[in-house]
Amino acid sequence: MAVEKLLSTRKLAEYLDQEAEDQLDGHHVYDIGNYGWVDEDTPDPQFLGHAMWQVDPPLQHEHHSWYGEAPVRHRPTEEEEILAVSGTDFEGLMRFARMSLGLSLWQQQLAEDALFDDNHYFWLHYLSAMVMLNAASDRLREFFVMAFFRDKIKIYEKKGKKHSWYQTPFSEARDATNESMAELLGKLDSLAEEIYQHRDNRNKMIHEVATKVGKWERELTYQKRQRFDEQKNFGFVGQSPEFKDITANFTEAQELHKVELRKTTEQIISWYKTLIKASSYVFEVENIMRRRRS
Repeated sequence: MAVEKLLSTRKLAEYLDQEAEDQLDGHHVYDIGNYGWVDEDTPDPQFLGHAMWQVDPPLQHEHHSWYGEAPVRHRPTEEEEILAVSGTDFEGLMRFARMSLGLSLWQQQLAEDALFDDNHYFWLHYLSAMVMLNAASDRLREFFVMAFFRDKIKIYEKKGKKHSWYQTPFSEARDATNESMAELLGKLDSLAEEIYQHRDNRNKMIHEVATKVGKWERELTYQKRQRFDEQKNFGFVGQSPEFKDITANFTEAQELHKVELRKTTEQIISWYKTLIKASSYVFEVENIMRRRRS
């Protein structure tokens, strides 16, 4: 069916961006750069690590040296490179995840009203957000391993089977620290467990979404086979379902459909917010460890 195009591509992009932002704001899902400050000059104690990362990152770039206006005064170390790259990667992946989440939330109302539709766009943006959050979780862990243990992630994971588990470095750091950082690393270890649970759910959900259409087709095939066997054994008995029964079944199916969609978006929102909290603690740990070593 032909659809009249009322907006230019640029205007449509602006409209989608605003709609996604409105949905995200309504769910209190903010850009990662907006955390860390109560006001322009006051760090937020709940997200102190984000303020530290923004004003005192592990690698300061000498902007005046880029175009030959001043000499380069510091040669970046490999450790600084890994921290800077993994930290910046984490930020970028969180922003991509947030954009996908916003578009998924925007599509959610349409999906809720389309019980018998495949809702490709909703699930597309939902899966995209999950993939980005999973990658962001990896980058955050890589950053932490270098910040606390001063190890590359591949070297750390070769130390033993458990070292490849997501939560292990956070638990090891909690057990190895002194009292001054015990509370901070204890909170971080708890959040690492939550991140692991989100990653585990992600593997199940990707499989479920990818096979959703196939499952529906399998169920229809099973019902058809069952009806055929009943007719073969007992003969065909024609019956017309009551309208009230059809309506009741449809209403129940629609409510279950809405609950499923809302649970999926709630899971993604929870994962995003958990990573925001965890990354603040990770950035704070890195800053403390760097100052101790200097």
